Amino acid sequence: MKVFKRQIRYLLLISTLLVITTGIGNASTKKEVKKAVLLSLFVPGGGQFYLNSPVKGVIIGSLQLTFLGLAGVNYINYKKTNDPGYFKQSFGEFILFVGTWLYSVADAYVSSNLWG
Repeated sequence: MKVFKRQIRYLLLISTLLVITTGIGNASTKKEVKKAVLLSLFVPGGGQFYLNSPVKGVIIGSLQLTFLGLAGVNYINYKKTNDPGYFKQSFGEFILFVGTWLYSVADAYVSSNLWG
């Protein structure tokens, strides 16, 4: 249970940041939905930058890269030491990466339909 307390703090931070940035920098010109979604799928924060929301792009992109990097480092430590604590930490951070990635894609889709 202690292992996931850090992930809960990350989720609270993510939620707070995303609520703050929800209305910042919405696009005023028509943008393609497919392009925004594809950019979000393959480039961390790419869809948000395409939709002229650079603050959201920086936050989402940096969170994705941070969670993926932490998951990788902890998985390498798990492979070196066989300590299950590293594996649990790595798994939790990978789940946060996937959640942030899915949010990024959904946000790009919704933002391009609503404001693009």
